[in-house]
Amino acid sequence: MKHSVLVLTAVTLTLILRCHAQIDCNSGPTNKRNIRAYSDKCLANGFPTKIAGCVTIGSNTLSGVRAKTCRKLHQRLNACALNCLKAVDGGFSAFGEWSECSADCGEGQQTRERSCNNPAPANGGADCKGSLTEAQNCNSGSCSVDGGLSAFGEWSECSADCGEGQQTRERSCNNPAPANGGADCEGSLTEAQNCNSGPCPVDGGLSAFGEWSECSADCGEGQQTRERSCNNPAPANGGADCEGSLTEAQNCNSGPCPVDGGLSAFGEWSECSADCGEGQQTRERSCNNPAPANGGADCEGSLTEAQNCNSGPCPVDGGFSAFGEWSECSTYCEDQGQQTRERSCNNPAPANDGADCEGSLTEAQNCNSGPCPEVKNIASKGMAKQTDTMGSGYAELAIDGDNNGNYGNSVTHTEAAGSNAWWSLTYPRSMFIKEIQIFGRTDCCSERIDGASVLIDGKEVGTLNHNDGAPMVVPVKKVGSEIMIRNIEGGAQLSLAEVLVMGAKIKSDPCTTGYCDNIASEGLATQIDTDHNGEASRAIDGNTSNRWGSNSITHTKTEGTNAWWRLTFPDNVYMEQIKVYGREDCCADRLDNATVYVDGELVGTVNSKIGFPNLINIAVSGQVIEIRPADRQPLCLAEVEVIGSLMQ
Repeated sequence: MKHSVLVLTAVTLTLILRCHAQIDCNSGPTNKRNIRAYSDKCLANGFPTKIAGCVTIGSNTLSGVRAKTCRKLHQRLNACALNCLKAVDGGFSAFGEWSECSADCGEGQQTRERSCNNPAPANGGADCKGSLTEAQNCNSGSCSVDGGLSAFGEWSECSADCGEGQQTRERSCNNPAPANGGADCEGSLTEAQNCNSGPCPVDGGLSAFGEWSECSADCGEGQQTRERSCNNPAPANGGADCEGSLTEAQNCNSGPCPVDGGLSAFGEWSECSADCGEGQQTRERSCNNPAPANGGADCEGSLTEAQNCNSGPCPVDGGFSAFGEWSECSTYCEDQGQQTRERSCNNPAPANDGADCEGSLTEAQNCNSGPCPEVKNIASKGMAKQTDTMGSGYAELAIDGDNNGNYGNSVTHTEAAGSNAWWSLTYPRSMFIKEIQIFGRTDCCSERIDGASVLIDGKEVGTLNHNDGAPMVVPVKKVGSEIMIRNIEGGAQLSLAEVLVMGAKIKSDPCTTGYCDNIASEGLATQIDTDHNGEASRAIDGNTSNRWGSNSITHTKTEGTNAWWRLTFPDNVYMEQIKVYGREDCCADRLDNATVYVDGELVGTVNSKIGFPNLINIAVSGQVIEIRPADRQPLCLAEVEVIGSLMQ
């Protein structure tokens, strides 16, 4: 029996003992217990217990505990190993398949392998003798070579000296050249680029001619032209201009022109058809300057001209017109008056040495030789006004019946001076005025009135000179509706103490031919409302008392412009004058600026400062009188009288 050899190395630290067990000196039986267990297992299998030295382990193989352990193991198992281990020499297995060739072409290698496992060497048996690997050459054919492009060569010369040319360069498929079925090169063998040595000169070229222009003349001989341009192409980059004219001309419309006829100058006038008065004479002209030709138009205008002629106007004898209206009589009554009427020598007027009219242009007759009517002071029948008022010198003070000449009592006073200062008295209709008596101021300044003019309906009837308290009398004996006193140019303010108008109503006055009296009681009095039992009817009860305690004063509850008092007649009546009486125990100013209307038309206003009654001259026909206050006060009236007559 051969001794089996146990090989231990320091690198692997592996101990292999075959006795139905494998013992690893590194991780196996490293202590006494494990060694005993493995040896006991070996002995249990029936191997002899006598230990004989079958393995020699050099003291240098393992060191330390592990060497000692393995030696003890060897000693214990020596007898077992001698009986159970038998050396086996290794034997080769068959070769496996060849590997793939190491190259697809050219010269490659491929191998195949076998193992030393048929059987594998064991228990100290010999390894297989021979190589485990076998190699052989493969794919001995030549490899294909794909073509590769070389670098480009130099650029060729430019294909044009100017403008835009081309140049190229080339390369080859020789780096390497394709071989043994290898692929050709990919990419162009030629490369091109633009080259430009500067723009080329361009010689100009003429375009075609355009249309002919209109002929310069409609007839006779005209010209027309046409044009072309040097733009086909236009010269550029130093190229030559076009050769040849850009304009072409030709004659046109060579036919004769039509000639419109022209009028010659007029000839001499013919003799006049009448020796005087108005005759006619004519003159002529011809259409020959020039005569119409070649279809030209005839002359426009008459070939004959006429005019009136007068070899001296014929004499015209004058003739009278009818007489006009008679003038006003120079006096209204009492004295022998005169009135005239006129006519003119204009039917016809004498002309051209004709004879004047024979007879008088004026005719006169006597008038108004009868007695004057009975007169009285009618100043209060009118409405007094003046330019303006200074202080309390109201215009109405001159007709209040008081001729006291002291200022502050009953004297008017204007603020305006000179010819701008005036005072007037206006009647609703013409009145007979026999004379005017004027009282001036006596406390001072009486001379201010000297030279003032007195006018009736705008016509001067006299001038004034102060009379030291006595009236200045201006005889009139005329009919008129307005009296005016106007101061002289450069004079002072105008002041009047009283003006008496001695006159009468004329025969055409309704209150002369009919009956005029206070007719207020013929109407129905109403007001917006009533306060303190001041009924509307109190204003037409005939009682003019101005004190509230008389129980004859109206009183509204409503105040201001919303308050009203009315007097309504059953039918239209003639109203000569309205007299308004206000309260004077107190509150007189409540009526200041109150407005008075007849049938909705404003006819006057009330002023308490001139005293009551306020007279409003109207001379109209109407049916409804209305009074409205201006201030925020109730309306109070003492009495309203309506001087007039019922219309038949």
